[in-house]
Amino acid sequence: MRSVEPGRTRGARLAHGARTLGLAAVALAAGCGHHRLAATRANMVGRYVFASADPGLRHSPDTLTLRSDGTYQLWRVGRGHAAAALTGHWSFVKKPEPEVLLDSVGYPVRITGQTLRLLVDLDLGYAFLKR
Repeated sequence: MRSVEPGRTRGARLAHGARTLGLAAVALAAGCGHHRLAATRANMVGRYVFASADPGLRHSPDTLTLRSDGTYQLWRVGRGHAAAALTGHWSFVKKPEPEVLLDSVGYPVRITGQTLRLLVDLDLGYAFLKR
């Protein structure tokens, strides 16, 4: 005969096990905060802000908007100059490495957790950061 936990019926043990399994499934589905954003065209759509790895570097607040219809708008703000808007078409290439093309200029995609960056200059740490 199997041993039975004192004070617990078989139904109570099964119900406890089901609750435990259910809580584990919810935690796994939620990713416990460690879900990684996928490199898909849909996830590329949105607004980006120019950023530098050097927090002390003064740079222009250029912004890039990738629209779901395949068009983009890049606002370039020069030092002491008026902002200029560049528009065109963008596409997403997944292989061999994920890359966003603005017309014919490519920007490699880097994803860390939920943070998406389009690399402008890897050596200097320049990128467009999705907001």
